[in-house]
Amino acid sequence: MRVIIQEAEKWLVLKSKIEEKRRTILSQKSNVDNIKEIQERLRVNIKNFEYVANNTATNKLLERYLRDLNKQEDDLINCNSKVEKLTGEIFSSENMLAAIRQKIRNDVDSALAILNGEEVVV
Repeated sequence: MRVIIQEAEKWLVLKSKIEEKRRTILSQKSNVDNIKEIQERLRVNIKNFEYVANNTATNKLLERYLRDLNKQEDDLINCNSKVEKLTGEIFSSENMLAAIRQKIRNDVDSALAILNGEEVVV
């Protein structure tokens, strides 16, 4: 009986970790959406420089927009990498959940068989 409880506890902990990873993925996807909005605004601003006189002030602003766009691109790559990594971890964890669930079922079936006076096949 103790083994069943220990396995159930493992299952609950793992399930909790999966949910935490899913919440992190949702957060990262929200970050991706925000980054895309910022990138779009920066691209519009950069494009509008076609119609502005070329001087030191506009060049500095254009450089800033380009640096910001580059940083946003790095952040986007980072977020997408995190989502990909977490998705793989969730897949592995769900496989482990299934194995634990099956072990619990087998242990419960064995315990019930013992309680019913039946022969237990291991």
